[in-house]
Amino acid sequence: MAADGEDQRKTYTIWGFALLFIAMIAVGTYAVIAYGTHDREPTEEVSSDQKAGPDPTTPPSESTEVTMLDGNPAPEGVSEVLEVGDGQWSYLFEIPDALLEAPTSSVVAESDLVVSEDRQSITVTMFCAVSNDSVPALLEVSEDPFEINVRPIVIGASFGLACEPEAELVTVTVPLEEAVGGRRVVLAQAGNSVALGEIG
Repeated sequence: MAADGEDQRKTYTIWGFALLFIAMIAVGTYAVIAYGTHDREPTEEVSSDQKAGPDPTTPPSESTEVTMLDGNPAPEGVSEVLEVGDGQWSYLFEIPDALLEAPTSSVVAESDLVVSEDRQSITVTMFCAVSNDSVPALLEVSEDPFEINVRPIVIGASFGLACEPEAELVTVTVPLEEAVGGRRVVLAQAGNSVALGEIG
């Protein structure tokens, strides 16, 4: 009887090891199927900056359209329209870089001024001054209850060739804040020098 008990215990022990061995094989097989035995490719965490996409605060690459005080596009050649004070507007023109590489002078240009029929705008024609490579630099318009003052300025090479007689540089129409009404329109005296620092 004692021998039979020992054989029975041995049988139970063998079956226990067998079941444990089968369980280990099952777990190993599942791991191979689920995760594979090959090396997994490294992953890269995407930062919050990459997820967010383009920054909406970044200005567009295209330049902003220049507009007049009435919202209409600025005339060709006008690079900036600045409100420099109450009723005071400055219209800056594009100046070639090559011109600025040499000594230059800037003066109030000889000009013609015409008030529109509705008296809501003025048209200014600037003529050559300083030298024959002169270009328009600035048009200043200042309004108050009594006058509208206009100062057209050109810039040119100080030692360039003389201007052709009555050579026109540009004609530009600019709106007024209010109709001319009974106010005087005053055009600045031509030929007066303007300090370069006053331009722009």
